[in-house]
Amino acid sequence: MATGIQIFNDAHTVQIDDTYFNYQLVAKASLASSASGYVRQSEVKITVSGLSSLAAIQTDLKHCVASIASVDANTWSMRIVLDAPAGTSIVVYHFAAKPPASTRCGLQIYDSGGKLRFDAASRFLRVQKVLSGDYRRMLGEIHLPRGRTYASIFSRWAGNLKTEGVTSDTGAYPTIYYYWSAPGVKLTNSKLQISQYSEYQTSDHPWFEGNFNLPPPSNHTYPEFMLMIADVTGY
Repeated sequence: MATGIQIFNDAHTVQIDDTYFNYQLVAKASLASSASGYVRQSEVKITVSGLSSLAAIQTDLKHCVASIASVDANTWSMRIVLDAPAGTSIVVYHFAAKPPASTRCGLQIYDSGGKLRFDAASRFLRVQKVLSGDYRRMLGEIHLPRGRTYASIFSRWAGNLKTEGVTSDTGAYPTIYYYWSAPGVKLTNSKLQISQYSEYQTSDHPWFEGNFNLPPPSNHTYPEFMLMIADVTGY
């Protein structure tokens, strides 16, 4: 940038200039969990408009992602499992790739085309920490700056999927059982804990094929995990 304003961080990297762009907070909601079918657990289903949007989960309870799936060309959904009974509330922050709203108060930065790029009063996404890689190597505790409110952003599902077949002693059709487990996250105002969730049975189905010959058991781990910790203090 030949002219204009530039703001550098402690690492001497440009943090804000006329090309600055960040996700903005567009909605905040408190959602109550419903029965999940898992003992001592409940779940919350979140549906978000905008495939590039982010959902930040704020709770001090252990939680994990059971599934992430697209609904249609512009909508996706996520199921969060909580270590808590049905009726437990969590707070969800919806961040979207939108320009900041002009508040007409404080510092504002415009690009050469007159488009607002930064507004000091805008509630933009503040990323405290990013974790990426094999979740099995991340299990443990990470300390965060104290006295803040943090929320978790899951960008992909990671965990283990397993199937096994069980024959019947009564002559009925054998059954295929499906199980899953995933890394659990617990956030407080000073630390992040990542632990392995217990294994849960998701469903079971009768096996009608192959003259009762069950397929071999399967066990697949999808280790690639990506987690962002957002600072939502004051939001």
